[in-house]
Amino acid sequence: MAPFLFFFFTLCGAVSVSAADLFPNYPAIRTNVAFWEKVYSTYSINSAIIHDRNDLSKVYEVVQLMDRELPAASRVNKAMVTITTEKYERILQNLAAGKAPSTPSEQRVARMFKGSGSRQRMALAAESIRSQIGQKERFYEGVVRSGRYMSGIRAIFKASGLPSELAYLPHVESSFNTEAYSKAGASGIWQFTLGTGKQYMRIDDAVDERSDPFIAAEAAARYLRDGYEKLGSWPLALTAYNYGTAGIVRAREAKGGYERIFLEYREGNFGFASQNFYAEFLAAMHVAKKLESSQQVRLERPVQFVEYTLPGHIHINEVRRHFRLSDNTIKQYNPALLPAVYSGKKLLPSGYPLRLPADKNIRSLVTNVPRSYFRSSQIRDKYHQVKPGETLTRIAARHGLSVKVLAAANGLPHNAKIRIGQKLRIPPLTSAKTSSVRSPTLAATQSKQVKKSPPGSTKGPPSGTPLVLSAETSKIERISAN
Repeated sequence: MAPFLFFFFTLCGAVSVSAADLFPNYPAIRTNVAFWEKVYSTYSINSAIIHDRNDLSKVYEVVQLMDRELPAASRVNKAMVTITTEKYERILQNLAAGKAPSTPSEQRVARMFKGSGSRQRMALAAESIRSQIGQKERFYEGVVRSGRYMSGIRAIFKASGLPSELAYLPHVESSFNTEAYSKAGASGIWQFTLGTGKQYMRIDDAVDERSDPFIAAEAAARYLRDGYEKLGSWPLALTAYNYGTAGIVRAREAKGGYERIFLEYREGNFGFASQNFYAEFLAAMHVAKKLESSQQVRLERPVQFVEYTLPGHIHINEVRRHFRLSDNTIKQYNPALLPAVYSGKKLLPSGYPLRLPADKNIRSLVTNVPRSYFRSSQIRDKYHQVKPGETLTRIAARHGLSVKVLAAANGLPHNAKIRIGQKLRIPPLTSAKTSSVRSPTLAATQSKQVKKSPPGSTKGPPSGTPLVLSAETSKIERISAN
């Protein structure tokens, strides 16, 4: 990995802009923002909100679910949601057909559709029922967890010249869970997919920087800045974070501003999730700020570490031995390192910013890592060409690997179909000895200036100024090997 880079914008002539101006709660989305605020702060994870997907003010019922930890809870809860959804589909269909409301549920639904054209609107609503699981407990846990990272992430966005409010985005994406992984393959608290992640971070058999909250925050800052420069507003840039910048550029060309896109644009895969993403962000920011200011909520302490940029490839055993650290401690500070590193199948790569506990002993040990520990090249993989009748399971067993490890090494789902002639990377089982390189040094902090500042940005540190990670500031410290 290249040394930590600071991005900041020159602010000559910049005008102070409030958060409300940068992240407006448009009239068109206020109902949606209010809905998501309740999802995050009121509705339990053991409840399902049955609502109209096109009008979030229409909540038909809140279903109380079984505790998901209980046996058969998933099956029972799914059935309860299905039964309730079908109940309101029938009610809406019957009312649309002209049946007079008689039950309390029918009367309550009928009151939601007063005015002209009510029967037509109810017929459409019967096809637009959606369920949403509450997030209250999960969101609260995410706010507590965010204490480890929030001040450091704010510092990264400040250094990038971006509004610090963007640091609340992981509440929507992952609840600040570093192990979050979606069905679409998005990973880490910033939920980068593999393809997008590779454009901004290092992802290979040894390291997946999507799992590192701070490295991925730098990538998120660059991605959001790129989106803002193309789209000209934070509502559009945030929507693009979910839907893709190219897609929102097309939406803007078709509809113009954010509100018309929200109300009218339904092309391609622009559906409920993308339409609501910015409203969810506003709701998450509002709820998180309230919890942060509450005396009843105790946030986790900011992480504290020093960062040592490796001058060569190094085996995990040498790191354990020299710094006298357990795997658990190394993993706590270095979530981007993959299992292949801990098993010795891969070396920690040259240039990787190794995170270490910030204490006096570590600072001393960093300055005298033996040069013989470092190798000039990574352990190489073998390749297997798929033959007729072979499967991932059979190939993995032949090479002493699990299907999960083999699939991950090739960027495939564990149940992927493979084709004859396809070349699969076979991760090595043992490390190889390679030649040593120069003695270790600590990477100097670099900075980069960018031509223009978005509204609401704040000036970052002067060029070449190192950031210092402490329990108070959660920034990054680089110590000198001299």
